[in-house]
Amino acid sequence: MLKKRTQFYKSLLVLTDILFVSVAWIVSYFLRFYVELVPVYHDIPSIQDYLFFLPVILFLWMVLLGPLRLSEIGLSASTSKEHWKLFKASSVIFLLLIVLTFFTRQELSRVAVLFFWITSIVALSVGRFLFSYLFQYLRRKGYTVSNVLIVGSGELSRTIAERLSRNSIYGTNIVGFVTEDAGGQMFQTSRVPVLGGYRDTERIIKQYDVDLVIIGLAIERYDRLEEILKNIGAETVDIKIVPDMQRFTTLRSEIEELNGLPFITLQGSPLHGWNMVLKRSIDLLVSLVALVVLSPVIMVTALLVRLSSPGPVLYRQERAGLNGERFTILKFRTMKVDAEEGGVVWPTSSDDPRCTPIGLYLRKMRLDELPQLVNVLKGDMSLVGPRPERPVFIEEFRHTIPQYMLRSKILAGVTGLAQINEWYEYIPLEKRIEYDLYYIKNWSLGLDLTIFFLTFWRALFHPRREKESVSGKGDTK
Repeated sequence: MLKKRTQFYKSLLVLTDILFVSVAWIVSYFLRFYVELVPVYHDIPSIQDYLFFLPVILFLWMVLLGPLRLSEIGLSASTSKEHWKLFKASSVIFLLLIVLTFFTRQELSRVAVLFFWITSIVALSVGRFLFSYLFQYLRRKGYTVSNVLIVGSGELSRTIAERLSRNSIYGTNIVGFVTEDAGGQMFQTSRVPVLGGYRDTERIIKQYDVDLVIIGLAIERYDRLEEILKNIGAETVDIKIVPDMQRFTTLRSEIEELNGLPFITLQGSPLHGWNMVLKRSIDLLVSLVALVVLSPVIMVTALLVRLSSPGPVLYRQERAGLNGERFTILKFRTMKVDAEEGGVVWPTSSDDPRCTPIGLYLRKMRLDELPQLVNVLKGDMSLVGPRPERPVFIEEFRHTIPQYMLRSKILAGVTGLAQINEWYEYIPLEKRIEYDLYYIKNWSLGLDLTIFFLTFWRALFHPRREKESVSGKGDTK
């Protein structure tokens, strides 16, 4: 019931957006050519010419719904966050329209597009305000509100109450708890009263006109489940069970159904099915184009490495990637050939004598990692992901750092969330793992594009500061 209701209201929200985006596009046409806020020096084009672009605009909006989570705001998010996301979405569409008209050479007024950028922000904000107001009005009148009884005690049942109360889209009114020990007390972290014990469940359902019973038992108390179901009796309420699995979940937990059997995923990868196909396609396309476009830079860099010191141009090292599989990573050599004869020092200092004259500059600009585009083409790496590590260090870290091996659930990357956050100062290995796990848990194409853009931006305008020498192990060159 809760999932279907959520999907229904999100669909209504998307339809509301489509309506107000369409209105904004039409209003921008009339503002440009009939209100004459800006003088018109040529014949006024037909409105049909502009309506031709409307499906393109709506398609772009639908594409942005996922990465920016636009179908979720307006129901539970703060107003400031909502307006900011709407501003970003409208700005992206504005820029894409400018680029589209430039390459297709369509006769589309730049002023009209500018008006659309402004009116779309206003229209979407008004539309979402009206939707939210109507939504809350119906709630106050008691429409589509379900009375919910939570069965169980402890942290899980409190979490259920807090999550339901936090998001009004569910339309739930929590009437109270039923616990193992009857009483009129309240949980310390909740204002919801305890209405009775398990044996009182049927009476409470009738008394409070309960529509939905949610059972949230600790895993140690599952032996009471049969008793609880018997105490519900013949009442025709909806019954849902929230499994006590939070303590065991690590990455991308979800519930699936296979031929009528429920499967609970405690640990999984976000990259399967179309997600994997799409990410791999982008890796192939971008790395191939980058190798062609950057070929002059690559050749000049290779020549500088060759002239700066004797030794090979490329540095090869064994690394571990997806599921611990080993591969040979490629980089431009930034150190002398015998740099690691005295052991590994990580990270290098700003005056490390092992670096070649050109080596430190290549590191600051991250030009030493350009050959890894070949690794991306081969499928050893992705453009964005956790950085690959040496197998010998992995054997050590997996036993000393909790959840370290979870970062190998996806392909290693040329750049990643940890790397852009480490741009200005060194962060401990444990913190890097936190960034890597956050990336895997929250993976989306939008996040990949953000990380990729920030990598280029900081490489060009904010060269990395070299870190002070620290005894340890890690990503050496």
